[in-house]
Amino acid sequence: MKNFAVISDSSLDIDQKLVMDNEIAIVPYMVSFDSSEYKKDRLEIDVREFFEKVAEHPGVYPKTSMPSIGDYLKEMTKAAKNGQNIICICMSAKFTTSYQSARTAAEMVREDYPHIQIAVIDSTLATVMEGLFVLEACRLSQEGVPFEQAVEKLEAIKKTGNIFFTVGDLDYLIAGGRVGKAAGAIAQTMRLKPLIHMKDGELFPMGVARTRKGTWKKIVQELGEYIKSNSIDLNEQSITTGYGLDLEEGKAFNQYVKEYLKDSFGYEGQVANHQIGSALCVHTGPTPLGVALIHKAV
Repeated sequence: MKNFAVISDSSLDIDQKLVMDNEIAIVPYMVSFDSSEYKKDRLEIDVREFFEKVAEHPGVYPKTSMPSIGDYLKEMTKAAKNGQNIICICMSAKFTTSYQSARTAAEMVREDYPHIQIAVIDSTLATVMEGLFVLEACRLSQEGVPFEQAVEKLEAIKKTGNIFFTVGDLDYLIAGGRVGKAAGAIAQTMRLKPLIHMKDGELFPMGVARTRKGTWKKIVQELGEYIKSNSIDLNEQSITTGYGLDLEEGKAFNQYVKEYLKDSFGYEGQVANHQIGSALCVHTGPTPLGVALIHKAV
């Protein structure tokens, strides 16, 4: 048995094999393409199926609904019955109320299992970057790090999470209220490709490029500047790329990042590659592409 149970909402965006191998309990977001029927992310609708629907219907903006208190309660109760302490990790509270739902469920579980320790963590992260964070929690559990110490380590490293990414256009971010309509309209009129930096649960513009391949170059440039200015040791980082519907583009971009990190910093370690999921597709559309890194916990 692991040292403690790890629970996450479904926006962690890592491969299902990693979820199963690390025994991560997933609490799903609800996603809807037509606002009439909501399905449980990952459980009732496949990520690729959802992306394909979005790509086939431009101008139609899907919706998402937060994980329910009941679903959090179910997973937490299951772990508590097994006598396991619990670390529950949620997408940035600046994006969703998932964190509040998990906290409410945790209070309910504590009433029935007062001896069980439960930490609900606002990751301040999302998508593949949240996935890296969840995997660090799993490593801490597997290596027997005491519960309180594991929580402290996770709270410390979440501040180091960064993602540098682009989307095909700003339509979905504008529709979701993540980008101002005026700024978005200007970029759209000029057919510019936006570049965005996510840190501390917020989105910051990094500029624009005129072509999709141009965004690749600017993403790694921004990544490189971050590494240099913060004296980052890449061997102490967990790194991944993330992609949307286009698997082949995702593979090519992953190789591009690997080559850049090797040529620029001599880094030849692992750079994972994961598909960005349905909960984020709602805000990015079908063509997100980026790279994320976070300091390792151990």
